[in-house]
Amino acid sequence: MRSRFRPRSLAIPLATLAFTLAPPPARACGGGMFTVQSESESTTVSGHRVAISISTEQTVLWDQIQYQGDPKDFGWVMPVKTGATIGVGSDAWLESLDAATATVIASPEIECFSGGSGSGSGCGCGSLATLDATKAGGDNNLRQSDPDVSVLHSATVGPYDTVTLSSSTPGALGQWFTTHGYAIPADVQPILDDYATQGFDFIAVRLTPGKGVAQMKPLRVVTKGALTTFPMRMLAAGAKKNVALSLFVVTEGRSAIKGFPGATITGEDLTWDFTTHASDYADVRAKKLAADSGRTFLTTYAAPGALLAPVPIAAHALESQQVLPPLVETFFTRALENKEVSAACSSDYAMYAESTAKVASAPGTGETDAGVFSCGKIDDLGVALTGLHPKDVWVMRFEANLPKEALTADLTIEPLASDQTPVESHLVTGKSVNDTCGAGALASFAETRPRKPPPREMALTALLLGLAAAVARRLARTGRGRTLKVAAT
Repeated sequence: MRSRFRPRSLAIPLATLAFTLAPPPARACGGGMFTVQSESESTTVSGHRVAISISTEQTVLWDQIQYQGDPKDFGWVMPVKTGATIGVGSDAWLESLDAATATVIASPEIECFSGGSGSGSGCGCGSLATLDATKAGGDNNLRQSDPDVSVLHSATVGPYDTVTLSSSTPGALGQWFTTHGYAIPADVQPILDDYATQGFDFIAVRLTPGKGVAQMKPLRVVTKGALTTFPMRMLAAGAKKNVALSLFVVTEGRSAIKGFPGATITGEDLTWDFTTHASDYADVRAKKLAADSGRTFLTTYAAPGALLAPVPIAAHALESQQVLPPLVETFFTRALENKEVSAACSSDYAMYAESTAKVASAPGTGETDAGVFSCGKIDDLGVALTGLHPKDVWVMRFEANLPKEALTADLTIEPLASDQTPVESHLVTGKSVNDTCGAGALASFAETRPRKPPPREMALTALLLGLAAAVARRLARTGRGRTLKVAAT
């Protein structure tokens, strides 16, 4: 698998997320010979979603916060490379990434002869900076000049007022943010100065006065070039003990987090309890994330071709579902449900799934126009694919629960050249407890119903009966022949 991105750097102000397990309804066994159909549970993410797409041409960051509290207090600050631009993405894009990579745990199927008939933990979400409502003014106040801080660009994007800043004077950015109503924690000021010294600009965002929104629209930052290093030290802003992370990555080839231990969860790690109708996934996940002093990154999903083509899953995981639909199908369906588009969009992109042609915003000979992946104003898929070759594109999901002490180093995404094996999000538990096919169930069933022979015994009996019938018919025919012969003489 080819990998075409080269390391540079970009900043992501990740925050916390919520992790839940939805327990399924209870199911009962019927009498006689039967198969217990697999039960299942899903893990979902809410609160804060971040996704990045990396190509040699550009790196795109989507960041969405489901803000708790008064929206007018919302503030967001992000260090970026010079030339980065900001816009607004669609809710459907991050929702579809979340849904397509969500973990689903299924119970094993159990065959027996009997009669008779997840929980998770959540955490809040936050932004890198909050606004001091007593100082936050309107659009003009945000753009006031300061001799030590250069305002490179300001604009209203969707429901947001945005401004791009630059400064080489220590402490000036913190003063600017304070003057303009951003409550920057004291321990974050040295971090801002350090990134400014490295040549970073800063994008500051807040809601435009009078724009009431229940959920923050995804912010979309586009930077030229392949950027793979993320200043994770910014996560220390507002962190108490641990910072829960969820990161979606779209790029060519499977990737990993450099400098941090990695882990996965397989079905063999899990046990299903038929009494509670849930697995121990939450406990196993927590133990995996706690390994190596809490610095472990868990890869919960990694698949090639998932954007444009169906993704096969284990056939026995969900009896009614052999493949997951391509992400583009989920994306456009969500866009219609969210009323982000006025009519249904075509999701038939199978012709591009195996394409080795590069996707480009201004296509040349032999390249694919990024616009073909858009529907109305919904262009996130085309933006994500720009600079990439669809046949080589992977979608990955990383999760971590980092202690504050681990937020002293930046995070780098690197190609995982040694392992290009997909990681499935649909898992079947390798073990089970409290199933209805135990010895007690068998004894109870035997007392009330005559024993029904197992398939092998039934087959042997049928075979013997068939042979006996055939012999009887042969003997009958032979007897009739002899009788006729005697009569003729």
